Amino acid sequence: MTDRHELQLVSFAVGPERCALEILQVWEIHRLPPITPIPGAPPYVRGITNLRGTTIPILDLRLRMGFPAAEEADKEQRILIVESRGRVAGLLVDRVYRVLHASADQLERAAKGQEFVQAVVKTETGLLSLLNLDSVLGLAQESASQAA
Repeated sequence: MTDRHELQLVSFAVGPERCALEILQVWEIHRLPPITPIPGAPPYVRGITNLRGTTIPILDLRLRMGFPAAEEADKEQRILIVESRGRVAGLLVDRVYRVLHASADQLERAAKGQEFVQAVVKTETGLLSLLNLDSVLGLAQESASQAA
């Protein structure tokens, strides 16, 4: 989490969960592009796509977070193009809602053991899981193994 007094968050659905990322981590939102599978990749890696000449991995956030895969493609599905520590990736989500503003008093640290959630955001319509993008992208594991 940041020390700023107000966060702007992109809210979206992943399976039954309502989630969010800080808006500065989200570069773009796209409809589902053509995806080329990568043999031998983990199940949550759907493949790669070409975005204006740049090859970007596409991660199925449902599978990454341990939910079952969507039964079929849905017209509401979107790809969030995200960036953290110089890594760019696409996250397949079920639906994008809107940009929210959240103050520090609406945030509560996530319980220990929640690998992908850094905080819970209390909104007027319910709770959102504020995702830890480094963990989702596997960067937290890379840092730990490099430090060892």
